[in-house]
Amino acid sequence: MTIYRVVHFLGLFLLFGGLGALSALFAAGKPPTGQLYKLIYRTFGVGMFLVLLGGFGLLARLLTADGDWALWIWVKLAIWIALGLMPLVARSSPGRARWLLLGVPLLGAIAAFAVVFKI
Repeated sequence: MTIYRVVHFLGLFLLFGGLGALSALFAAGKPPTGQLYKLIYRTFGVGMFLVLLGGFGLLARLLTADGDWALWIWVKLAIWIALGLMPLVARSSPGRARWLLLGVPLLGAIAAFAVVFKI
């Protein structure tokens, strides 16, 4: 279970680092190009994959025999999908990219709250 937690957190660090870099560059009106573009999007993509891999690894250990998913699992999955769409939001408008610098950590806090308190 510990390895899944480490993979999940590594994914979170990469995901939020990539989203932060993307949001900051788009908000400044300087969209990433060339090698920087590839590096940031790869960081984001690998982070998304590791979050999903670690999350489902942890989930496999937590589920009971009936396999029902609690509300907090659905909340985290919805947040994961929302975070996956954030680069599209950042790219569409620099004004929205500024709000992502606040909104993305808020989504992370909601996901953490959902897990800790098992809503």
